[in-house]
Amino acid sequence: MRVISILLLSSLMYSCTGLDESLYVADSSYFSYESEALIPSHFSNNVDGILRIRNYIDNVKFIKIYEHVISNSSNVRIKELEADIKKLSNNSNSLASFPTLGIGVSTSISKKDSINSYYGSLSTDTSLNSIVSKLSESSKSDILSKIKAVNLSIVSSHVFSDLSKIVYDIEEIDKTSTILGGIIILQREKAEIIELLFHKGKVAESKWLDSIRDVNLTEYELDKKNQRRKQILYKLKMDSGLELKEGDYFFDISESSPLLSGFSFYHIANSNEVKLKEFEMALSYTDARNANLLFIPEVSISIGTDFLEVIQNITMSSFLNSISVAFPLDFSDKINMKESRIKTYRKSVYEYKKSLYEGVLKLSKAYFDYSESRSNYLYSLEQMKVRESESKKIALKYQFGSISYLDFLDFSIDTLRKENITHEDKRAFNNKRVDLLLEAGYEF
Repeated sequence: MRVISILLLSSLMYSCTGLDESLYVADSSYFSYESEALIPSHFSNNVDGILRIRNYIDNVKFIKIYEHVISNSSNVRIKELEADIKKLSNNSNSLASFPTLGIGVSTSISKKDSINSYYGSLSTDTSLNSIVSKLSESSKSDILSKIKAVNLSIVSSHVFSDLSKIVYDIEEIDKTSTILGGIIILQREKAEIIELLFHKGKVAESKWLDSIRDVNLTEYELDKKNQRRKQILYKLKMDSGLELKEGDYFFDISESSPLLSGFSFYHIANSNEVKLKEFEMALSYTDARNANLLFIPEVSISIGTDFLEVIQNITMSSFLNSISVAFPLDFSDKINMKESRIKTYRKSVYEYKKSLYEGVLKLSKAYFDYSESRSNYLYSLEQMKVRESESKKIALKYQFGSISYLDFLDFSIDTLRKENITHEDKRAFNNKRVDLLLEAGYEF
């Protein structure tokens, strides 16, 4: 069986004419060995020659480059395949072996291990047994029945996306809830002061009532955050089948933690004792859409903690290599080629080319959504820096008696609310970052 492998994007690019060389000169300062899972092995010693999304994604020629490469790779493939078809058509009685159409470039998982991104499989070693032993009986039977029915081979990117966003939601809720608690304390103090001023006849009753209403509204906002947190964890419990008890589990998230490093998901912990891993929770994501038992294997892709750096290090070829295309014909068997099969064969090539174009469009949209959310978040951070500087000035003015304590409280409350907006922008940014990762090569 003759195998036609996909033409790597980088090698084609150097042979293309009429393309701006500056579009594919990589900046090696952005390369991270933590991201080497995304770099084809034969490029490991030629980092400066790798095409990265960062170098062309903003350029007008982004789509043109893809179209040029996709067109060339597809045309070469079509010409070779049609030559086979023509040869077979001249001898209708011949038996022929056809190339398998697929993308099977090996992708590095770590410095020690590797898998094939299309044909390979991952081993769970003994982890599956230890996970199942901790689940409820109903979950065990359901999982074990699916183990027998489903070929467990690769990690689903949907699990990565779902769990990532759950963690980011919880992180945002926890941080904003803490800030809301601080706002409530300041608002209550403000309401007490205004009440005293009202009784002394220095402010109108409406101002006093407004201060009480502000406290009530913030308390209601905090209550909604807490309810949302409970809903997320309850859904997690119901979906996973884990026997979670109220108050036993929480997300341990800190700035220094390797949050969602690759496919090794974060832990649900109680104090210092690790109770259950997201690894185990992933067993729950068995649904009708995938008809699959999803799990996290012992070997995991290591991409570090900086998703942006990962995206910057993704090559065009690794993006194309990550697209899995299934064809209707089994070319591994020797078959008698007829006209109907020739048409189906050509249609398969068309579907392959179409899937590449669709991948380009999805990646483009994911990037621009990510870029917009990133800009919003960075702007929000800058606003907070300005606000912090102004807070110091306001504090000095209050100390020197230039402004009243009520004005100082109002400014402090407003500053905390803007900080909450920053956390919300961060969550949106992180979610778009996950979406971009999936579109940029984590769709198996």
